[in-house]
Amino acid sequence: MILFDTIMTIIESVILSYFSFKILEIENKKLLLFFDIIICFSEIMIFNYFTLNNFIVLFLLISTNFIIIYLITKEFNLYYFIIPSILIAILLLSDTLSLVFVSYLFQINPKDIGLENNAIIAVSLVSRVIYLLLSLLFYFIEEKLNRSKKVILNKGYWIIFCVFTFVFLGIYTILYESIFYNTIDNMVIYKVLFLFIILIISFFILYFRIQKDYYDHILINNELMKSHYTEEIYKETNKLSYKIHQDKHQMFYILIKINNLLKNNNLDEASVFIEEVIQNYQTHELSQTLNNPVFDYHILNYMNLLKKKGYIITTIITISNNEILENMQIIEIIKDCIEVIAQYCINDKEFHLQLYDNNSYLILKMRTQKQNHQVPLLQLNKINIIRKAEIITNGDNEIELRVLLFTE
Repeated sequence: MILFDTIMTIIESVILSYFSFKILEIENKKLLLFFDIIICFSEIMIFNYFTLNNFIVLFLLISTNFIIIYLITKEFNLYYFIIPSILIAILLLSDTLSLVFVSYLFQINPKDIGLENNAIIAVSLVSRVIYLLLSLLFYFIEEKLNRSKKVILNKGYWIIFCVFTFVFLGIYTILYESIFYNTIDNMVIYKVLFLFIILIISFFILYFRIQKDYYDHILINNELMKSHYTEEIYKETNKLSYKIHQDKHQMFYILIKINNLLKNNNLDEASVFIEEVIQNYQTHELSQTLNNPVFDYHILNYMNLLKKKGYIITTIITISNNEILENMQIIEIIKDCIEVIAQYCINDKEFHLQLYDNNSYLILKMRTQKQNHQVPLLQLNKINIIRKAEIITNGDNEIELRVLLFTE
């Protein structure tokens, strides 16, 4: 049995070390690979025959592979910790599947397998075959995904991730050993409960760190968006400034022409000419902004586009908390509502828009003349941040779209 155990341990060590190097794309390091196999083999043999503590073994195996790979690459990368950990987890899974399979094949209780040499040999052989197949599958999946090996986390994540990994594998190992060696007692239960407490604590710490990083990411993303839209608004402002400069010259020539027509008493021609000028200037762009690049870019520019199409839009926007209008979901809702009303009043091309905030709410009101058809109202009430959306008809033969949005 000693020779058999030695052979099984060599196979286990070779698979772990070889696939760690292979998946991490560490080539032409055969001597170091052999060195890694020898160390892993020695650790397993020593702890199997002297102390029988698989939790310490898995800790040493992961640490050994990580340290050797770090010495080769001179790079402190979390990926070098993840791959050996996954391979150890695959080994534990292989042992479990093998135990279940042999137990069913020999019609023997898992706790009694240790009493039968043939069953032990079968468990070991089947486990190593499954381990090799699953490791190959893992390698091919990694190759197919072709993901970057540069997984980098800050120090806080390193600590929590390592603790979470070791505790999870430790619980699995204790439970497996308890079944295989039939050593389930109060001490085992206390160990598992203690490790579960650590697991739960590390899970919550990891959760809150992810939440904090996500919030920081949102803030950074908002700043980048504001910077992008500020640049876009700056370009639009420059275009508008140039247009205003042209309009000033154009107005100068218009006034000269009107003055000449009046001097020659061509009143009818002057009246027609003035009407033409008025029609042209009805398509002027909105000049107001809220000093909010995101809102100005998406909403005011869209209303300017509608004005160019002949729409007459009256706007009253009074927002005390300008940050509300940096929320892209809110901006999209406002734009969708404008599109709905613009489509509804496409014949009259005239509507009134009012937007203001009150405590933690944003109120949007849009009013236009009632038409002969229905308003194509969107499914606004199904959106989480919308507390209420309704269309009412007042006594002036007008319809009003009212939307109440929760902003906190």
